[in-house]
Amino acid sequence: MSVVASFALAADALRWNDLRAMLAPEVVLDYTSLFGGEARTTPREDIIAGWQELLPGFTHTTHLIGAVRVAITGGSAYVEAPVMAWHAIHDESASNDRWVVGGRYEMQLAQQSGQWCISALTLADAWVDGNSGLPEAARQRVRDGRGRQSEG
Repeated sequence: MSVVASFALAADALRWNDLRAMLAPEVVLDYTSLFGGEARTTPREDIIAGWQELLPGFTHTTHLIGAVRVAITGGSAYVEAPVMAWHAIHDESASNDRWVVGGRYEMQLAQQSGQWCISALTLADAWVDGNSGLPEAARQRVRDGRGRQSEG
C-alpha cells in the first residue's frame, strides 16, 4: 500500500498531480473529528483546490503516517494508521508558530486501472496542539502570494 505513505510525502511536497493520481474522482471526506460538520462526498478537484489554498501557506509541513493495518477484499482495501501532522509558519512575531494535528486515518481504497486510489478518507479521534489560528494565517499567506511553491 505505497499509496498511503506516498500520500503524506506528496502533501508535504505540494505535488498536486501525484495527489490527484492517488484520489478517486470522488472521495468521501470526513474530517468531522477535527472540524465538526458532516462527512461528504467531494470531487477530487475540490479536495486538491482546498489543499492548494492551505498547505503552501505553511513554511513547513510534515505528515507522518505510522504503522499501517490493511485488509484487502477483492478490488478494495481498508487501511487504518495513526497520523501526526506538524504545520509551521516561521514568523519572528509569532509566539506560537506550530499547529499539530494527530489522530487515526481510516481509508477506503479501490483499484482503478490497476492502481490503488483513495475513495474515502477519515481523520478519526483527532486532537490538536498549538496555535489554532495558524490555518487561517496560512490561507492568508497564500492569498497574499507568500506561499511555498510546489516541488512538482
